[in-house]
Amino acid sequence: MKKKRLSVLPFAGLAVVLFATGLSAEKIGPNLVRDPNAPAAGPAVSGPAKSAIYSYLGREIDRGSFVLTRTSTDAGRATEHRRYEQRYEGFPVWGGEILQHLRGGKVESYEGEFYRVAGVETNPKRTPDEALQSCRSSFRRPDLVAHPEDTRLIIYPVNDQDFRLAYEMTVEKKNALFLERAVVDAATGEVLFHHSLIQVEDPLIGSGTGARNDLLKFPTTLQSSKYYMWDQAQARPIVQRTFEGNHQYGGTIYLSNSADNTWAKNSIVNAHAYIGLIYDFYYIVFGNKGVDNSNTFALNSFVHIYNVDEELTDNAFFMDDNSLYGPGFYFLDSYYGNKDFGAALDIVAHEFSHGVTTFTGANLTYWGESGALNESFSDIMGTAVEFYFQAEGSGYNMADWTNGEDANPTFTYADCRRQDDPNLNSQLKMAKYPDPCHISQKVPTLYYTDGTVYDNDNVHINATIFPHLFYLLAHGGTNRVSQLSVTGIGLEKAEKIMWQAFTKHMTSSTNFLGAANAILTSAIELHGASSTEVAQTKNAIRAIGYTVN
Repeated sequence: MKKKRLSVLPFAGLAVVLFATGLSAEKIGPNLVRDPNAPAAGPAVSGPAKSAIYSYLGREIDRGSFVLTRTSTDAGRATEHRRYEQRYEGFPVWGGEILQHLRGGKVESYEGEFYRVAGVETNPKRTPDEALQSCRSSFRRPDLVAHPEDTRLIIYPVNDQDFRLAYEMTVEKKNALFLERAVVDAATGEVLFHHSLIQVEDPLIGSGTGARNDLLKFPTTLQSSKYYMWDQAQARPIVQRTFEGNHQYGGTIYLSNSADNTWAKNSIVNAHAYIGLIYDFYYIVFGNKGVDNSNTFALNSFVHIYNVDEELTDNAFFMDDNSLYGPGFYFLDSYYGNKDFGAALDIVAHEFSHGVTTFTGANLTYWGESGALNESFSDIMGTAVEFYFQAEGSGYNMADWTNGEDANPTFTYADCRRQDDPNLNSQLKMAKYPDPCHISQKVPTLYYTDGTVYDNDNVHINATIFPHLFYLLAHGGTNRVSQLSVTGIGLEKAEKIMWQAFTKHMTSSTNFLGAANAILTSAIELHGASSTEVAQTKNAIRAIGYTVN
């Protein structure tokens, strides 16, 4: 739905805009980037208008209408970032989330979305069990179970001025990798929205050969005369385990083990070694401790999972919950193309990064533009990890600007998402829909023949625009559609801008325009408004189709 611009507020040297969306959400944040097809922004306001908004948000925080959920700081900059969830009559408001930025203890700016909710009936007419039954009927899966600990009542905005008390719940099919978040009307039982959620002794060091003949070392544990792919928080301050799936799903799995602490050629070697290296990357580069920034979420990997009947083939993914084997990183066997997904460093880093998005970042809703941004962050960080550990070049175990090429049984860039020139590939195998590099190429909502929406509204298909922006910013180049060129600022600076944007300036409902604003805001924070880095960030944003004010 279209957004109506209400007013612009200057703070911290930036122009900031307050929006009202078609769902009656008011969006506050930087007005550095705009959609050229949207109405032009009005003149910035200051003084009393700025004070009124700050006072309103401050009062609402004091009243408990916004509840603090997370804080983070920027070392050396005396800045603090506080993330608040909106509440109405004590119930969380779906999508209502603001970021409060402070410097030296003083509020400097706000970002995010909030709703002016009123008059909502807060007594549920349906029980959680009845809501689960609605999900079973809607999804045509009578054996669905709910996670009671994840079921809660929320306020859900359906459309203009229409707010509903609803159950937000996680539902799962027993013994199958089916995990959905559903929102069910607490009065009528209607499923309003849903989307897939498919995140001692001194250390011993084992070794093995990866699927592409790379020699790798990794932490292990000796127990009962066997060595296991298991780090009991000795080599790194976090538990890591890697399980052999036995080319099935539903039966017994076991910790991969060896009699002599060496492993023969197998992608399980890659997966175990790579997860540890990716942990190192996130800690060394960003100071982040595991996927949850607290070293609490164990790094469990499940390799060689396979079940054709359950469509568990030819893929890799992160799950933050699974009743059969548990949460972690899943690497499936191939049925169609003989790919080996655990063999590719960028794929393993991609899945690790989904965990980071879920627990450390904005937890971007896995649907539409926010879902495509979720995928974009994983692609961006997958490439950053490759360049951190591998030399640039072409071939197996080399860093490049494509995603997943090392999974192929014979080296090729075919069928891989590309960051340098996305249009060279089409995930849909249609000339009409190349992988987009520009907002004008965003693929519209597509449907299966039964009317269901394809790919969570193109979370993968449209996930190449912002990785291409990252490529232009880091490496430099020219956008194929706009023909605008960017001079690269280097990978290290570009990846830190992206990290700042995705973890400090986005919320679960951020869209493409919001992401562009977040990226430019982050560049200004890290390098200063008049810097070369900011100038090239603006050029990269213009190159993918946005207007920079």
